[in-house]
Amino acid sequence: MEADDRSSEDRICDSQGKHEYFEIQNEDIQESNEGRMGSIQTFFTLLKGFLVISILFMPNGYSNGGWMFATAALVGSMLITLTCGLLLIQVASKYKGTFSDLGFLAMGNKGRYICDFVLAVSQTGFVTPYVVFISQNLNKIIDYHFGFTVNTWIMGLILFFIDTPLCWVRKIQTLERYHFLGDLTVFSAGIILISEAISFRNDQGSFAEDIEPFNSDKYLVFLGTAIFIFEGVGIILPVREACKNKHHFPAIFTCVILFLCCFFASFGFFNYAVYGEELLSNAPLVTKVLREGNLVVEVVMILFIINVVLSYPLIIYPCNIIIESYSVDKMAPSKTRTFLRNLSRALVVVVTFSIGISLEDTLDRLLSVEGSLTCTPVAFIMPAVFHLQLVAESRLAKALDYFIIGLGFVFLFGLTSYTIISWS
Repeated sequence: MEADDRSSEDRICDSQGKHEYFEIQNEDIQESNEGRMGSIQTFFTLLKGFLVISILFMPNGYSNGGWMFATAALVGSMLITLTCGLLLIQVASKYKGTFSDLGFLAMGNKGRYICDFVLAVSQTGFVTPYVVFISQNLNKIIDYHFGFTVNTWIMGLILFFIDTPLCWVRKIQTLERYHFLGDLTVFSAGIILISEAISFRNDQGSFAEDIEPFNSDKYLVFLGTAIFIFEGVGIILPVREACKNKHHFPAIFTCVILFLCCFFASFGFFNYAVYGEELLSNAPLVTKVLREGNLVVEVVMILFIINVVLSYPLIIYPCNIIIESYSVDKMAPSKTRTFLRNLSRALVVVVTFSIGISLEDTLDRLLSVEGSLTCTPVAFIMPAVFHLQLVAESRLAKALDYFIIGLGFVFLFGLTSYTIISWS
């Protein structure tokens, strides 16, 4: 109880012998005056962290929720994500450190451990389906043209030798050029998919007649999708530290979230209006409703595969930082430490790929539970707790924090229970 009455600075000083406090000198996280990414680079890097393959799920999501409910849920999730992100940025502007450091400042060692766990698991969960997505879509193309498929484990081995060297990159800004390329692939694929939808609509002569504003059978499914869709909260702090103009960062983050909401909503609604409930209800990925062997479909697949490959190092970055903080970061700088860091990051690739491939048939259920259990604490609950404990002074600010925390727990237990019941 005594620790709760002391200042955050006192907690840091008293904790040195128990758990080494993350200093900004960490070579993976740059000091505020050493950030090298300009505003444009920061925008595309943030965009890359939030925009991977989520867009492909949006038409099916609109089918599950209905166009009116899905839009409202998406806007609601956007507002909560934006608010929590800005709260997190506000805390980070006063206290230097990682997501876990802020957890330590707010709640002591238990806060650090909770943050480390939920952040590492959530980021791992985000990248787990990547290898399956790549394997399935590449095999679809290979099978159509050449009449055979490549074993998923072999595909994972090939991807291991591509993604592992990218994960060895120490500084986020080094990957900036790839972030822009990844964003470009998503937007190009989005344009191609919209063009294909327009062509389909012209062939049909009208929009689908079976769309509905509210789907009473599946609307709760989309609530989980709406939370999961903004999947890049874990990279906010690392990207902020790499940003040169930190006073511009809140505005950049706001622009990214608003842009994503408009992009997701317009893409999901238009495709739902074109293809309708019948075609999309059994198509988790919108590419499934497109014609097999269509060159357009194959281009979209390849573009998204490139995007997923380039996104993996950024999304798994926080997980690597957490693992290394408990192991090699305590060693003196040396070739051995560098080797162990590289080995650690390679093993993370192996583990995430292996989980994805092993649970390929039940991956959707696993990710649903993982999302409600770990994404909600990372995206909603913990930023509000940080702000409440470290920054909030006015009654209004504290009331907002308490509201978000309460809402987060409703999502945490409510959506998790629903997912488990639906699973059964």
